[in-house]
Amino acid sequence: MRPPTAALRAQESEWRELAVQRANAFLTPEWFWAALGAYGGSLEPMVVSARQEDGSLLGLLPLALSSSGRLPTLRFAGATHADYLHPVCRRGDDERVASAAGRALVGIDDWSLVVLDNVTAGAGWWQTLGRDAGAVGLAGYRDSVLPAIEFAGADWNEYLAGRGRSFREQARRYPRRLERHHRVSYRRTTEESELERDMTTFFSLHDARWGTRGGSSLAGERARRFHLDFALSALRQGWLRLWFLEVDGAPAAAWYGWRIGSRYAYYQAGFDPRFSSLAVGFVLMVHTVRAALEEAASTYDMLLGDEPYKARFCNDSRDVRTVTLSRSRAGYLATAVEASLWKGSRLLPPRMRHLPRGIGQRLPSARTR
Repeated sequence: MRPPTAALRAQESEWRELAVQRANAFLTPEWFWAALGAYGGSLEPMVVSARQEDGSLLGLLPLALSSSGRLPTLRFAGATHADYLHPVCRRGDDERVASAAGRALVGIDDWSLVVLDNVTAGAGWWQTLGRDAGAVGLAGYRDSVLPAIEFAGADWNEYLAGRGRSFREQARRYPRRLERHHRVSYRRTTEESELERDMTTFFSLHDARWGTRGGSSLAGERARRFHLDFALSALRQGWLRLWFLEVDGAPAAAWYGWRIGSRYAYYQAGFDPRFSSLAVGFVLMVHTVRAALEEAASTYDMLLGDEPYKARFCNDSRDVRTVTLSRSRAGYLATAVEASLWKGSRLLPPRMRHLPRGIGQRLPSARTR
C-alpha cells in the first residue's frame, strides 16, 4: 500500500535499515527527503510499500510523481542524481516487493509512466513490477556500467599486486613525488560547522575540472541544494566521506562520496587545473582506496560510467540500464522514441551525439537536473 505522506517519517528507521543492508545511499530516506526538498515543487511523494504478516516492513519503492509534462511520470525520488536503483528490501526480496508495489500501482490513477533509472539490466524485479502494474509496454535503453573494486579481503599491497605494472608504479611514485616537493595534507570533513564551506570548495573544484569539458553535472542551483542537504544528513549518519588533498595549504583536489554498509562509494571529484601536472586527482583517489581498505570496506564502488581511469582501479563491474513501464499506448510510443534516439546516438561520431539526445531531453522520461 502507499502510506500517506505524514506516515513516511514513522517508518524511516526500518526504511534506513534496509537501505543500509543493501549498502545503497540512493535508497535511503535521507536521499528521498533531500530530493523532495530540492525538487518538491514539481514532485508528489508516492512511496509504495509492503509489510509482512508480523507488521514489519518487507520493502518499498520510494517513488515520486511528476505531473509537469503531458504524461504523469513516476520515478525513484532523486533518480536524476542516482547511479543505481532497486527496491528497498533485503537481498532476495526484490521480486516480492516489486509484485506488491505493482499491485498497489494498479489502484492508483495518477500515473502514466514509471521510469526506472539505472537498474540491473538482467534483473527480474522490474519485469514483475511491470506485469503486476498492468503495463502495456516496457522499453529499455541508456545502458551503462558500474565499475567497482572488490577487495575480497585483500590488503593494500595485495590489491596493488592485482593491478597493472604501470598503475602499481604510479600509485606508489606519484604520492611520494608530491610529498617530496610540497607540503601535503589529506583532510576529511567531520564537523557540521565545516560542511557548507567544504561543499562550496568541492563544487568549485568540480567546476574547475569540468568547466572546459562540457560543464559540471552539479552546476544547477537545485542540484547543489540537493547535495548539500544530503551531505548534511549523511554526515549526521556517519556516512559522508568528503576528502580534500591540500598542497602547500591550498585545496588542490576534492573527492565526494560515502561509506554506507560495507560499500565505499565514489560519487564525484574535482581538482584545480593549476595542479594537474602533479596528478592530484589520481593521488587523492589512491588515498581514498587506501582509506576504504583501512575502514574494512568490502567494495569500493566507482558508480556510473566506463571512463578509462576507472578501469585502471577496478576489477569488477555491473551492467545497468534505464527501463520504462507504460500504462498507455501513448506512453509506450513516447518512451520507445526516446529509446531509439539514445540508441541511435551511439552510432554517430562523438561530436554529434548530443543532437538526438537533445531532442530526447524533451520527452517524458528525460533526466533533468
